Amino acid sequence: LVGFNLMQVGAYSLEKISKLAQIAKNFPIDVLYFADSMGSMNSLQVTNLVKALRKHWHGDLGIHTHDSIGQAINNSIQAIKSDVTWIDSTVTGMGRGPGNAQTEYLILAIKDQRQGKMNIIKLIELIDKYFKPMKNIYGWGINPFFYLAGQNNIHPSYIQEMLKDKRFNADDILAVIDFLKINGGKKFNL
Repeated sequence: LVGFNLMQVGAYSLEKISKLAQIAKNFPIDVLYFADSMGSMNSLQVTNLVKALRKHWHGDLGIHTHDSIGQAINNSIQAIKSDVTWIDSTVTGMGRGPGNAQTEYLILAIKDQRQGKMNIIKLIELIDKYFKPMKNIYGWGINPFFYLAGQNNIHPSYIQEMLKDKRFNADDILAVIDFLKINGGKKFNL
């Protein structure tokens, strides 16, 4: 299986996305993935992005969402409705910073589309036993700082680094967000 991934896809114009899909079709790629690395996209943007990709790409599509503004599940569901067949998710949203689409919520959201019975009890037990303690230790998940970063297309690593550094208080983090939204926070640079 060979894949190709378009990272920070929300930063590209639909024309650029279409051109990248045209280039990708000339390579032996099984799945063309796009990633909302900033976690700043909405469902309409996902729909339009898939349409732009489909102008030239007719193979499988995949999506990887981050949850900066709380839209990872909605965007994943919209991607499914738009004929995306590969959907990334992680248990409890485990992932860098604000995390990813949460597997347990995605399963519940698409349960009516699935064949056969679903028993979520084992997943809930797994979450309670292993993932909740890890989430408490490592602190992934959305918070107001990640939300503001997502709204302003600021790379979430800035927030993650400041939250780990005890020198930064809430006022400092907000000041950095205000600075980065004007002075190019799309690319992370420590």
